[in-house]
Amino acid sequence: MWRMYYTDVPSSGSERIWLAEGTGLTLFTKRQEVLGLGSPGSWTATRWGARACCWRNGVYKLWYDGMANGQRHVGLATSTDGITFTRHPPTPCC
Repeated sequence: MWRMYYTDVPSSGSERIWLAEGTGLTLFTKRQEVLGLGSPGSWTATRWGARACCWRNGVYKLWYDGMANGQRHVGLATSTDGITFTRHPPTPCC
């Protein structure tokens, strides 16, 4: 099983991070949204997208970028199942 985390922009124009799964490198099926926009006023309130994800020692680490007030930052979210992610910490890491 292969997993791909990617940024999707629905017709509403708000970016979301989604998971697609597949059995090969070219046959993926969209599964579900794993991270959406942050709350109003947060550093991920305007835009955000997936940067990189790795799985190590049973933990998925997903780095993502966010933008608010014209400034872009990078955050980290973690998951043990690759589906439910927790922003860690809720502030950007850089």
